[in-house]
Amino acid sequence: MQRSLIHRLTQPTTTISVLLLVLGAIGILLSSPKWLVPVAPWLSPAFFLCYVQYTTLRRKWLWLFVAIVPASAVATLDVMPFPWFVLVFVVLLDGLKNIVLYGIHRWLTRNQQQFIWTLVFPSLWTVREFVETQGDIGTFASVANTQYSFSWLIQLASVTGIWGITFLLYWFAAVLVWAIGKYAARQPFARGLLVYGSTLAVVLSFGIYRYYSNETASAKTLTVGGVTVPNLHVLERLYTDATGKSVQIDPKASPASAVLQEANRGLIAFIEDPAPARFQLGYQAIQQQQDSLFSLSERAVARGANLVLWSEGSALLPKSGEPALIQRGQAFARRYRVYLLMAMGTILPGKLTSDRLFLENKTVLVDPGGRVINTFYKNHPVPMVERSLPGDGRVPAIQTPYGTIAPSICYDAEHIGTMRQLGWKNIGLLLLPSGDWYGIAPYHSYMAVFRAVENGCSLARQVSGGLSIFTDYRGNVLASNDFFSGNDRLTVVNMPVANVPTLYTRFGDWLAWLCVSLLVVFTGKALFDRINRDRTMHRHRTDKSLTDDELRTVSVPKQNL
Repeated sequence: MQRSLIHRLTQPTTTISVLLLVLGAIGILLSSPKWLVPVAPWLSPAFFLCYVQYTTLRRKWLWLFVAIVPASAVATLDVMPFPWFVLVFVVLLDGLKNIVLYGIHRWLTRNQQQFIWTLVFPSLWTVREFVETQGDIGTFASVANTQYSFSWLIQLASVTGIWGITFLLYWFAAVLVWAIGKYAARQPFARGLLVYGSTLAVVLSFGIYRYYSNETASAKTLTVGGVTVPNLHVLERLYTDATGKSVQIDPKASPASAVLQEANRGLIAFIEDPAPARFQLGYQAIQQQQDSLFSLSERAVARGANLVLWSEGSALLPKSGEPALIQRGQAFARRYRVYLLMAMGTILPGKLTSDRLFLENKTVLVDPGGRVINTFYKNHPVPMVERSLPGDGRVPAIQTPYGTIAPSICYDAEHIGTMRQLGWKNIGLLLLPSGDWYGIAPYHSYMAVFRAVENGCSLARQVSGGLSIFTDYRGNVLASNDFFSGNDRLTVVNMPVANVPTLYTRFGDWLAWLCVSLLVVFTGKALFDRINRDRTMHRHRTDKSLTDDELRTVSVPKQNL
């Protein structure tokens, strides 16, 4: 019965082909940050690959596209902060990329039965992710992010970066489909499974060792107080001032939602002319916001915080109001003898145009003596959404009595090239004020944990609209606080401040480049085989002395491991 089932997969009927597509599409849905089931990303590509390798369905590439695109659209809705027409374009483009990768894999591995060719599939997807991370999207779409709950596996990122996790996941699909084909053909496949199983066992053994070995047990610690005060009421008051109408924003609304787009009318009017006479309710809300931030910061200090961290853009205000806020922060830090990292969104007033950057998304760090010791601008504003002045690309290393700390902001953590500075500069604690929304929480917070594992540092990610999370260099969660849980959005946690050197910091994206090299070799081998086979066929047509046995020797690859 088992062999009959395997034969159905390798010689699928229309029903089996459709079933493979449906299962693959369900896997896409269950890989979404909204409904994540961590095993789904391991299985979904296996279903699609089995379909591509074995089905004889007419227009099979079209049907593959039809299966992938709608599932991806549903999975991405409310996750990407883009208008619907941009989302449609992104999903269609992503679907085409998927089809191209499956097509390249089919072309490269046609008639290739050796186990070594299972490396093609994971190499293709690893290289694709590697190329995409060089652009604005960063690591946001990496499948490795879906494995954040597998603590032993994510330790691999300290050696290979996220590429090792991506590679293992897609290699699993390739090995599974390869083994199914071998089993159906009554050919040996145990050695191949042993190779993959042994590799995975080594990776997990390393992960277990690293996860349960605490190399920062004797490190200096810093008590961090994370503070979040929602600022949606500021947008609501600005809207009322600008339009004379009221609006109520659901805290779970996505950035592309109709209610937030409507509320932005008030913000746009405020950006173009923030006259106090016109925006009386707005300025009152801004002042209340700041009062609440300092009140909650005082509570953090009372609970023992040596450093107070605000979430991204906590203080939204025009440029003219910035000096007073900074002076208040300096007085606070001086009075309580603490570090204060104020995260603010400073508006640069003026007429809005399609290319004008009107926001400074930044942090200001004040030391216990009341001195401003660092002003940091977000290095990587969210593309097509955030029109803020970018930073200089550097991550500052700030020396304190507790160890070396560094600020960055939210989306910066999706850019591994920038974040590798954490390891190079021996940063012990990354302060990452962030702003999320319901559709990507808590997924987006756990994505940042990979940067801590890769670069051997602790992470304090205080978040508005998501999960605030505090981890050590292993990704071990020391404390967390869900924005939507109804708590007071204050977290105080004792954190180690020490850097643990990693191979990834030293050697970087070596595995991604190895995958590039493998694809070059496999492509060369496939081209050589095809040229050789074409020449042999030509000789067969022109030289009748070549026997059928000789032709088959060249045309059919060896079936061994």
